[in-house]
Amino acid sequence: MRYVIIGAGPAGVEAAFEIRRRDPDSDVTVVGAEPYPPYSRVLLSYLIAGMPMDRVYVWGRNVFRRLGAEHIMGVGVQGIDHSRNVVLLSDGGSVCFDRLLISSGASARASSVPGAELDGVTVLRSLADAKVILSCLGSAKAVLVVGGGFVSLKAAEALWATGKCVTVVVSSSQILSQGMSARAACVVQRSLEQKGIRFLLETDVSGFCGRRRVRSAVLSNGAEVECDLAVIGKGVTPSCGFLQNAGVEVRAGVVVDDRMATTREGVYAAGDVAETCDLARREPRVNALWPNAVEQARVAAANMAGDDAKYAGSISMNATRFAGLHVMSCGVTRPKDQDEAVGAFFGSGCYRELVFRQGRLIGSTQVGEVINAGALYWAVRNEAVGIERAGLVMSLPLSYGDAVSACGAARSIKGRTRARQGEQR
Repeated sequence: MRYVIIGAGPAGVEAAFEIRRRDPDSDVTVVGAEPYPPYSRVLLSYLIAGMPMDRVYVWGRNVFRRLGAEHIMGVGVQGIDHSRNVVLLSDGGSVCFDRLLISSGASARASSVPGAELDGVTVLRSLADAKVILSCLGSAKAVLVVGGGFVSLKAAEALWATGKCVTVVVSSSQILSQGMSARAACVVQRSLEQKGIRFLLETDVSGFCGRRRVRSAVLSNGAEVECDLAVIGKGVTPSCGFLQNAGVEVRAGVVVDDRMATTREGVYAAGDVAETCDLARREPRVNALWPNAVEQARVAAANMAGDDAKYAGSISMNATRFAGLHVMSCGVTRPKDQDEAVGAFFGSGCYRELVFRQGRLIGSTQVGEVINAGALYWAVRNEAVGIERAGLVMSLPLSYGDAVSACGAARSIKGRTRARQGEQR
Protein backbone atom coordinates (compact mmCIF):
# COMPACT_ATOMS: atom_id res chain seq x y z
CA MET A 1 0.00 0.00 0.00
CA ARG A 2 1.29 3.46 -0.94
CA TYR A 3 0.28 6.23 1.45
CA VAL A 4 0.90 9.89 0.64
CA ILE A 5 0.45 12.66 3.21
CA ILE A 6 0.27 16.28 2.04
CA GLY A 7 1.53 18.46 4.88
CA ALA A 8 4.13 17.91 7.60
CA GLY A 9 2.38 19.60 10.51
CA PRO A 10 0.83 17.93 13.58
CA ALA A 11 -1.80 16.08 11.53
CA GLY A 12 0.75 14.85 8.99
CA VAL A 13 3.18 13.66 11.65
CA GLU A 14 0.48 11.93 13.70
CA ALA A 15 -0.91 10.22 10.61
CA ALA A 16 2.55 8.92 9.70
CA PHE A 17 2.94 7.46 13.20
CA GLU A 18 -0.51 5.83 13.08
CA ILE A 19 -0.07 4.40 9.57
CA ARG A 20 3.32 2.97 10.44
CA ARG A 21 1.87 1.39 13.59
CA ARG A 22 -0.97 -0.25 11.67
CA ASP A 23 0.83 -1.04 8.41
CA PRO A 24 4.56 -1.37 9.18
CA ASP A 25 5.57 -2.60 5.71
CA SER A 26 3.83 0.10 3.68
CA ASP A 27 5.35 2.95 1.68
CA VAL A 28 4.73 6.32 3.35
CA THR A 29 5.61 9.62 1.67
CA VAL A 30 5.12 13.02 3.32
CA VAL A 31 5.15 16.12 1.11
CA GLY A 32 5.93 19.36 2.96
CA ALA A 33 6.02 22.78 1.32
CA GLU A 34 8.38 24.19 3.95
CA PRO A 35 12.13 23.46 3.77
CA TYR A 36 12.31 22.40 7.43
CA PRO A 37 11.66 19.31 9.52
CA PRO A 38 8.26 19.36 11.28
CA TYR A 39 8.07 22.03 13.98
CA SER A 40 5.59 23.61 16.38
CA ARG A 41 3.95 26.83 15.19
CA VAL A 42 2.73 27.38 18.74
CA LEU A 43 6.33 28.00 19.83
CA LEU A 44 7.18 30.65 17.21
CA SER A 45 6.38 33.58 19.49
CA TYR A 46 8.60 32.02 22.17
CA LEU A 47 11.35 31.68 19.57
CA ILE A 48 11.10 35.43 18.90
CA ALA A 49 11.32 36.10 22.63
CA GLY A 50 14.61 34.20 22.84
CA MET A 51 13.87 30.48 23.01
CA PRO A 52 16.61 28.32 21.38
CA MET A 53 15.83 27.30 17.79
CA ASP A 54 16.13 23.55 18.38
CA ARG A 55 13.16 23.58 20.75
CA VAL A 56 10.68 24.25 17.94
CA TYR A 57 11.45 20.79 16.51
CA VAL A 58 9.29 19.01 19.08
CA TRP A 59 9.44 15.64 17.26
CA GLY A 60 13.17 15.95 16.57
CA ARG A 61 14.74 16.78 13.22
CA ASN A 62 14.61 13.20 11.90
CA VAL A 63 11.12 12.04 12.86
CA PHE A 64 10.20 10.75 9.39
CA ARG A 65 13.52 8.97 8.98
CA ARG A 66 12.86 7.18 12.28
CA LEU A 67 9.48 6.11 10.92
CA GLY A 68 10.97 4.88 7.67
CA ALA A 69 8.93 7.44 5.74
CA GLU A 70 10.14 9.57 2.84
CA HIS A 71 9.95 13.31 3.51
CA ILE A 72 9.91 15.58 0.45
CA MET A 73 10.86 18.98 1.92
CA GLY A 74 10.42 22.41 0.40
CA VAL A 75 8.14 21.25 -2.42
CA GLY A 76 4.52 22.33 -2.76
CA VAL A 77 1.58 20.53 -4.32
CA GLN A 78 0.11 21.87 -7.56
CA GLY A 79 -2.74 19.45 -8.00
CA ILE A 80 -4.07 15.90 -7.88
CA ASP A 81 -4.59 13.73 -10.95
CA HIS A 82 -7.23 11.24 -9.83
CA SER A 83 -7.29 9.42 -13.14
CA ARG A 84 -3.79 8.16 -12.28
CA ASN A 85 -3.86 8.55 -8.45
CA VAL A 86 -0.95 10.97 -8.63
CA VAL A 87 -0.02 14.04 -6.59
CA LEU A 88 1.52 16.69 -8.85
CA LEU A 89 4.39 18.61 -7.27
CA SER A 90 5.52 22.21 -7.78
CA ASP A 91 8.98 21.12 -8.97
CA GLY A 92 7.49 19.12 -11.84
CA GLY A 93 7.68 15.79 -10.06
CA SER A 94 4.86 13.53 -8.95
CA VAL A 95 4.05 10.92 -6.31
CA CYS A 96 1.70 7.95 -6.79
CA PHE A 97 -0.72 6.93 -4.05
CA ASP A 98 -3.27 4.31 -3.08
CA ARG A 99 -4.48 6.34 -0.09
CA LEU A 100 -4.05 10.09 0.27
CA LEU A 101 -4.30 12.36 3.31
CA ILE A 102 -4.74 16.11 2.84
CA SER A 103 -3.27 17.77 5.93
CA SER A 104 -1.90 20.89 4.27
CA GLY A 105 -2.91 23.16 7.15
CA ALA A 106 -3.73 26.83 6.77
CA SER A 107 -1.98 29.94 5.45
CA ALA A 108 -1.93 33.48 6.80
CA ARG A 109 -4.31 35.85 5.07
CA ALA A 110 -2.30 38.13 2.80
CA SER A 111 -2.60 41.89 3.21
CA SER A 112 -3.61 43.94 0.19
CA VAL A 113 -2.90 47.38 1.67
CA PRO A 114 -0.37 49.58 -0.15
CA GLY A 115 3.19 49.06 1.08
CA ALA A 116 2.62 45.53 2.40
CA GLU A 117 5.45 44.39 0.13
CA LEU A 118 8.05 46.57 1.91
CA ASP A 119 10.89 44.97 3.85
CA GLY A 120 9.98 44.69 7.50
CA VAL A 121 6.30 43.94 6.84
CA THR A 122 5.53 40.30 7.51
CA VAL A 123 3.13 37.79 9.02
CA LEU A 124 3.85 35.21 11.71
CA ARG A 125 2.67 31.83 10.51
CA SER A 126 5.80 29.88 9.57
CA LEU A 127 9.33 29.35 10.79
CA ALA A 128 10.50 31.40 7.80
CA ASP A 129 8.32 34.30 9.02
CA ALA A 130 9.83 34.02 12.50
CA LYS A 131 13.32 34.13 11.00
CA VAL A 132 12.43 37.32 9.10
CA ILE A 133 11.27 38.91 12.35
CA LEU A 134 14.41 37.78 14.18
CA SER A 135 16.57 39.29 11.43
CA CYS A 136 14.85 42.66 11.93
CA LEU A 137 15.15 42.82 15.71
CA GLY A 138 18.68 44.20 15.72
CA SER A 139 17.67 47.45 13.99
CA ALA A 140 13.97 47.71 14.84
CA LYS A 141 12.86 50.00 17.65
CA ALA A 142 9.13 50.47 17.09
CA VAL A 143 6.92 47.52 16.14
CA LEU A 144 3.36 47.61 14.86
CA VAL A 145 1.21 44.50 15.27
CA VAL A 146 -1.90 44.47 13.09
CA GLY A 147 -4.67 42.27 14.50
CA GLY A 148 -5.98 41.39 17.95
CA GLY A 149 -6.22 37.59 17.88
CA PHE A 150 -4.34 35.08 20.01
CA VAL A 151 -1.37 34.78 17.63
CA SER A 152 -1.05 38.55 17.21
CA LEU A 153 -1.09 39.17 20.95
CA LYS A 154 1.46 36.43 21.63
CA ALA A 155 3.67 38.04 18.97
CA ALA A 156 3.17 41.48 20.54
CA GLU A 157 4.15 40.20 23.97
CA ALA A 158 7.19 38.39 22.57
CA LEU A 159 8.36 41.52 20.75
CA TRP A 160 7.82 43.59 23.89
CA ALA A 161 10.01 41.08 25.76
CA THR A 162 12.88 41.90 23.37
CA GLY A 163 12.74 45.54 24.46
CA LYS A 164 10.75 46.96 21.55
CA CYS A 165 8.06 49.63 21.70
CA VAL A 166 4.93 47.75 20.58
CA THR A 167 1.63 49.14 19.29
CA VAL A 168 -1.29 46.85 18.45
CA VAL A 169 -3.89 48.00 15.91
CA VAL A 170 -7.26 46.23 16.10
CA SER A 171 -10.12 46.86 13.67
CA SER A 172 -12.86 45.72 16.07
CA SER A 173 -13.95 47.31 19.35
CA GLN A 174 -12.10 44.71 21.45
CA ILE A 175 -9.12 42.39 21.29
CA LEU A 176 -9.69 38.62 20.96
CA SER A 177 -13.06 39.29 19.33
CA GLN A 178 -13.28 35.72 18.00
CA GLY A 179 -12.16 34.12 21.24
CA MET A 180 -14.01 35.71 24.16
CA SER A 181 -16.50 38.33 25.28
CA ALA A 182 -15.65 42.02 25.57
CA ARG A 183 -15.57 41.86 29.38
CA ALA A 184 -13.08 38.99 29.41
CA ALA A 185 -10.98 40.66 26.71
CA CYS A 186 -10.76 43.86 28.77
CA VAL A 187 -9.00 41.96 31.55
CA VAL A 188 -6.40 40.64 29.09
CA GLN A 189 -5.92 44.03 27.45
CA ARG A 190 -5.43 45.74 30.80
CA SER A 191 -2.72 43.26 31.79
CA LEU A 192 -0.83 43.83 28.53
CA GLU A 193 -1.20 47.61 28.78
CA GLN A 194 0.34 47.47 32.24
CA LYS A 195 3.44 46.01 30.60
CA GLY A 196 3.60 48.96 28.22
CA ILE A 197 1.96 47.58 25.07
CA ARG A 198 -0.27 50.20 23.43
CA PHE A 199 -3.62 49.37 21.83
CA LEU A 200 -5.52 51.28 19.15
CA LEU A 201 -9.03 49.82 18.82
CA GLU A 202 -11.56 50.34 16.02
CA THR A 203 -8.67 51.28 13.77
CA ASP A 204 -7.04 49.63 10.79
CA VAL A 205 -3.97 50.17 8.63
CA SER A 206 -4.60 51.94 5.32
CA GLY A 207 -1.04 51.59 4.09
CA PHE A 208 2.65 51.32 4.94
CA CYS A 209 5.21 53.97 4.05
CA GLY A 210 8.91 53.73 3.28
CA ARG A 211 11.30 53.53 0.34
CA ARG A 212 12.56 49.97 0.55
CA ARG A 213 11.92 49.30 4.21
CA VAL A 214 8.83 50.18 6.21
CA ARG A 215 9.14 53.37 8.26
CA SER A 216 5.55 54.12 9.25
CA ALA A 217 1.93 53.06 8.87
CA VAL A 218 -1.01 55.27 7.93
CA LEU A 219 -4.13 54.39 9.90
CA SER A 220 -7.77 54.51 8.83
CA ASN A 221 -8.32 57.59 11.01
CA GLY A 222 -5.57 59.47 9.16
CA ALA A 223 -2.96 59.20 11.90
CA GLU A 224 0.57 58.01 11.12
CA VAL A 225 2.45 55.63 13.42
CA GLU A 226 6.20 55.14 13.17
CA CYS A 227 7.37 51.53 12.86
CA ASP A 228 10.38 49.77 11.41
CA LEU A 229 8.79 46.33 11.79
CA ALA A 230 5.15 45.41 11.18
CA VAL A 231 3.62 42.01 11.92
CA ILE A 232 0.23 41.37 10.33
CA GLY A 233 -2.08 38.85 11.95
CA LYS A 234 -5.48 38.91 10.27
CA GLY A 235 -6.37 35.24 10.51
CA VAL A 236 -5.73 32.19 8.35
CA THR A 237 -7.42 30.31 5.53
CA PRO A 238 -7.19 26.56 4.80
CA SER A 239 -4.44 25.73 2.28
CA CYS A 240 -6.47 23.90 -0.33
CA GLY A 241 -6.05 25.89 -3.55
CA PHE A 242 -4.46 22.86 -5.22
CA LEU A 243 -7.79 21.02 -4.90
CA GLN A 244 -9.58 23.30 -7.37
CA ASN A 245 -10.01 20.58 -10.01
CA ALA A 246 -9.49 17.54 -7.82
CA GLY A 247 -13.12 16.52 -7.35
CA VAL A 248 -12.89 17.13 -3.59
CA GLU A 249 -15.66 19.28 -2.10
CA VAL A 250 -14.41 22.41 -0.34
CA ARG A 251 -16.51 24.89 1.65
CA ALA A 252 -14.91 26.69 4.60
CA GLY A 253 -12.45 23.78 4.48
CA VAL A 254 -12.27 20.33 2.94
CA VAL A 255 -15.59 18.60 3.60
CA VAL A 256 -15.23 15.25 5.39
CA ASP A 257 -17.55 12.69 6.97
CA ASP A 258 -17.16 11.09 10.40
CA ARG A 259 -14.41 8.83 9.03
CA MET A 260 -12.45 11.92 7.87
CA ALA A 261 -13.07 10.78 4.29
CA THR A 262 -13.56 13.42 1.58
CA THR A 263 -16.01 13.24 -1.31
CA ARG A 264 -13.31 11.49 -3.38
CA GLU A 265 -12.77 7.78 -2.68
CA GLY A 266 -9.43 6.98 -1.07
CA VAL A 267 -8.78 10.61 -0.11
CA TYR A 268 -8.98 11.83 3.49
CA ALA A 269 -8.38 15.15 5.24
CA ALA A 270 -7.36 16.22 8.74
CA GLY A 271 -6.14 19.25 10.64
CA ASP A 272 -6.53 22.95 9.91
CA VAL A 273 -7.69 22.22 6.37
CA ALA A 274 -10.64 20.00 7.37
CA GLU A 275 -14.23 21.09 8.00
CA THR A 276 -15.77 18.89 10.69
CA CYS A 277 -18.73 18.98 13.07
CA ASP A 278 -18.52 21.59 15.84
CA LEU A 279 -20.18 19.89 18.81
CA ALA A 280 -21.05 23.08 20.68
CA ARG A 281 -22.38 25.03 17.70
CA ARG A 282 -23.90 21.96 16.01
CA GLU A 283 -22.72 23.06 12.60
CA PRO A 284 -19.78 22.42 10.22
CA ARG A 285 -16.69 24.42 11.14
CA VAL A 286 -12.91 24.43 10.82
CA ASN A 287 -11.61 24.26 14.40
CA ALA A 288 -7.92 24.81 13.71
CA LEU A 289 -6.28 23.51 16.87
CA TRP A 290 -3.39 21.12 17.51
CA PRO A 291 -5.35 18.56 19.63
CA ASN A 292 -8.14 18.44 17.04
CA ALA A 293 -5.62 17.94 14.23
CA VAL A 294 -4.00 15.04 16.07
CA GLU A 295 -7.30 13.31 16.85
CA GLN A 296 -8.55 13.76 13.28
CA ALA A 297 -5.28 12.40 11.88
CA ARG A 298 -5.50 9.26 14.02
CA VAL A 299 -9.01 8.56 12.75
CA ALA A 300 -8.09 9.30 9.12
CA ALA A 301 -4.96 7.13 9.27
CA ALA A 302 -6.84 4.25 10.87
CA ASN A 303 -9.40 4.28 8.07
CA MET A 304 -6.74 4.66 5.40
CA ALA A 305 -5.21 1.47 6.80
CA GLY A 306 -8.52 -0.41 6.57
CA ASP A 307 -10.15 0.19 9.95
CA ASP A 308 -13.56 1.75 10.58
CA ALA A 309 -12.80 4.52 13.09
CA LYS A 310 -15.20 7.41 13.71
CA TYR A 311 -14.58 11.06 14.58
CA ALA A 312 -17.28 12.52 16.83
CA GLY A 313 -16.42 16.16 16.18
CA SER A 314 -14.62 18.95 18.01
CA ILE A 315 -15.03 22.24 19.79
CA SER A 316 -12.89 25.35 19.57
CA MET A 317 -10.47 25.87 22.45
CA ASN A 318 -7.66 28.21 23.42
CA ALA A 319 -5.38 27.90 26.43
CA THR A 320 -2.48 30.30 26.86
CA ARG A 321 -1.03 33.01 29.07
CA PHE A 322 -0.73 36.77 28.56
CA ALA A 323 1.40 38.90 30.88
CA GLY A 324 1.37 36.09 33.42
CA LEU A 325 -2.42 35.88 33.20
CA HIS A 326 -3.80 32.41 32.46
CA VAL A 327 -6.51 32.29 29.80
CA MET A 328 -8.69 29.35 28.82
CA SER A 329 -11.76 29.38 26.59
CA CYS A 330 -13.71 26.66 24.82
CA GLY A 331 -16.85 26.27 22.78
CA VAL A 332 -19.06 29.27 22.07
CA THR A 333 -17.52 32.35 23.66
CA ARG A 334 -19.43 35.03 21.74
CA PRO A 335 -23.09 34.32 22.58
CA LYS A 336 -25.91 34.97 20.13
CA ASP A 337 -29.26 36.57 20.96
CA GLN A 338 -30.83 33.27 22.02
CA ASP A 339 -27.93 32.41 24.34
CA GLU A 340 -27.52 33.22 28.01
CA ALA A 341 -24.10 34.44 29.20
CA VAL A 342 -23.37 34.43 32.94
CA GLY A 343 -20.15 36.14 33.95
CA ALA A 344 -18.49 37.56 37.04
CA PHE A 345 -15.34 39.47 37.99
CA PHE A 346 -13.62 38.32 41.17
CA GLY A 347 -10.31 38.59 42.95
CA SER A 348 -7.58 40.67 41.34
CA GLY A 349 -7.84 40.67 37.55
CA CYS A 350 -9.93 37.50 37.23
CA TYR A 351 -13.06 36.85 35.19
CA ARG A 352 -15.21 33.80 34.49
CA GLU A 353 -18.05 33.38 32.05
CA LEU A 354 -20.30 30.51 30.96
CA VAL A 355 -22.57 30.47 27.92
CA PHE A 356 -25.80 28.45 27.83
CA ARG A 357 -28.20 27.68 24.99
CA GLN A 358 -31.55 26.12 25.86
CA GLY A 359 -30.11 24.82 29.11
CA ARG A 360 -26.98 23.33 27.52
CA LEU A 361 -23.53 24.55 28.53
CA ILE A 362 -21.97 25.51 25.18
CA GLY A 363 -19.05 27.75 26.16
CA SER A 364 -16.65 28.68 28.93
CA THR A 365 -14.07 31.44 29.44
CA GLN A 366 -11.68 31.88 32.36
CA VAL A 367 -9.16 34.69 32.69
CA GLY A 368 -6.71 35.00 35.57
CA GLU A 369 -7.43 31.92 37.65
CA VAL A 370 -8.24 28.80 35.62
CA ILE A 371 -9.98 26.06 37.62
CA ASN A 372 -11.32 22.68 36.48
CA ALA A 373 -10.60 23.48 32.84
CA GLY A 374 -10.72 19.81 31.87
CA ALA A 375 -14.11 19.25 33.48
CA LEU A 376 -15.55 22.34 31.78
CA TYR A 377 -14.12 21.28 28.42
CA TRP A 378 -15.71 17.85 28.90
CA ALA A 379 -19.02 19.43 29.88
CA VAL A 380 -19.10 21.74 26.83
CA ARG A 381 -18.03 18.99 24.44
CA ASN A 382 -20.64 16.57 25.75
CA GLU A 383 -23.63 18.93 25.98
CA ALA A 384 -23.95 19.21 29.76
CA VAL A 385 -27.29 20.34 31.18
CA GLY A 386 -28.55 21.07 34.67
CA ILE A 387 -25.42 22.93 35.80
CA GLU A 388 -26.26 25.65 38.33
CA ARG A 389 -25.19 28.91 36.72
CA ALA A 390 -24.29 31.61 39.23
CA GLY A 391 -22.71 29.32 41.81
CA LEU A 392 -20.55 27.63 39.20
CA VAL A 393 -19.32 30.94 37.81
CA MET A 394 -18.37 32.28 41.22
CA SER A 395 -16.90 29.19 42.87
CA LEU A 396 -16.51 26.59 40.10
CA PRO A 397 -17.08 23.52 42.29
CA LEU A 398 -17.46 21.45 39.11
CA SER A 399 -15.72 18.08 39.16
CA TYR A 400 -15.41 15.42 36.47
CA GLY A 401 -18.19 13.56 38.28
CA ASP A 402 -20.46 16.61 38.01
CA ALA A 403 -19.61 16.96 34.33
CA VAL A 404 -20.28 13.29 33.59
CA SER A 405 -23.60 13.42 35.46
CA ALA A 406 -24.65 16.56 33.60
CA CYS A 407 -23.68 15.02 30.28
CA GLY A 408 -25.61 11.87 31.15
CA ALA A 409 -28.67 14.03 31.79
CA ALA A 410 -28.18 15.65 28.39
CA ARG A 411 -28.08 12.28 26.66
CA SER A 412 -31.18 11.15 28.57
CA ILE A 413 -33.09 14.27 27.52
CA LYS A 414 -31.93 13.82 23.93
CA GLY A 415 -33.06 10.19 23.99
CA ARG A 416 -36.52 11.10 25.33
CA THR A 417 -36.85 13.80 22.68
CA ARG A 418 -36.01 11.35 19.91
CA ALA A 419 -38.50 8.84 21.35
CA ARG A 420 -41.27 11.45 21.33
CA GLN A 421 -40.40 12.38 17.76
CA GLY A 422 -40.66 8.71 16.83
CA GLU A 423 -44.11 8.46 18.47
CA GLN A 424 -45.29 11.52 16.54
CA ARG A 425 -44.24 9.90 13.28
